Formats: sequence, structure tokens, C-alpha cells
Amino acid sequence: MTKTGIIVHCSATPPSWMAGQTTAEKVSEIRHWHVKDRGWRDIGYAYLIDRDGTVAKGRDLDGDGNVWEEIGAHTKGKNKANIGICLIGGHGSSENDGFADHFTAEQNKALRDLIRELEEILGPLALHGHNEFAAKACPGFKVSQWYSSNPPRGRMQSQTVQGGALAGVGTCGTVATDMASELQTAAGEVQGLLQYAPSLKWAFVVLTLAGIGLALYRRMGPDWKRGRR
Repeated sequence: MTKTGIIVHCSATPPSWMAGQTTAEKVSEIRHWHVKDRGWRDIGYAYLIDRDGTVAKGRDLDGDGNVWEEIGAHTKGKNKANIGICLIGGHGSSENDGFADHFTAEQNKALRDLIRELEEILGPLALHGHNEFAAKACPGFKVSQWYSSNPPRGRMQSQTVQGGALAGVGTCGTVATDMASELQTAAGEVQGLLQYAPSLKWAFVVLTLAGIGLALYRRMGPDWKRGRR
């Protein structure tokens, strides 16, 4: 069945859970919960992301390594069309907490990278948290808000400026749209970084504004010069 979405979960374990043990050992323990304790055929998730950002494959009933194609066991009524990804951690969380309250910067990057890789294979995927489909805190944050704070460039689609007062603008309209996209992306990147280092707020702001200024000059400079000839 075609996959149309991703549902993010957490293991509801404290940060110190199985500290010093490998990701494979942690996955094995969660598999034990699902197979031995619940009677499932295999672990319910397609992927699991450890505290250090290590991504491990989960359910693979046919053994071909393409775990994303499996029908998981993670969200009642939503398993066929959605890929289950579990973040290790999240004990004591609530659905209104922030990502950084219970998970690491390494997990943040790994999850975003995994989403991008899956979309390169499958095309755009709807992103959800388990708490959208069940009365649970899992995964311990609002997935849509977390992801929209720093979407990848592949999701920032330029809009075509046509008609009305902007008719005839041509290249400048496209450049302006691209600039807006870049500014939004840069703002999201700063917001994502600040959740891990709020004390560096002004340093990030100054550096980001300088980078934006340089990017605008490089992009707009040639167009302005051509326009003035």
C-alpha cells in the first residue's frame, strides 16, 4: 500500500534509560515489549532514533531492508498508510512540550534528515504525532509546529507572480519570491537553534542578519545593475 504520511512516536523512557548500551540493544528491548508482552509479530515501528542521533531500522517482516514499506503496529487505524518513527526518550512529557524539552539536538537533526530521505523516495508525506490520533502525550510535542519551525528547502515552493500590478515584473518577481522563501527558512533555522542555546540569542540574530544581507546582495546585485543600464 502507498505510504502517505509519517507518524512520530516516543518510547516514553527517561534520558538515562539503558545508558551506555548500543542502539541495537535498545531496539531489541523495545522489540521484546512488542513481541513478548503484546504478542505482535515484530517491533511496531519502521525506524527508531537513539539519543545520539543513530537511526535504526525496525519492523522488516520480509527481510528486504525496506522497512518503510511494511505495515507497522504503532497507531490504531493508521498503520497501513503511515510510517511509524520512534524517538527514544519522552518520559513524563506532555503534548504541549517543546521538542528540546525531552529530546536531543542530534535526534532533531536525525529525524529531519530521515523525513527528507523518505520524501525523496515516496514524495511529500503528511507529518503527524501519535497524539493527533489518540488521547496520549506521545511523542511529547506537536509535530506540525516543530517541523514548520525549520522546514527543508525542498518544501519551500516558489510561487509564480502573475497579473495585476505585478504584471511585467518578470525576473524580479521570481527573485522576490525566492528571497521571501530564503528569509523564512533562515528565520526557522535561527528559531530551531535558539531552543538549544537561548543565551546566544543576539549573536545568532546578528550573524543571521549579516548572512541574509550578503545573500540579498549576491542575488539582487546583478539584477539591479542590469535594470539600471
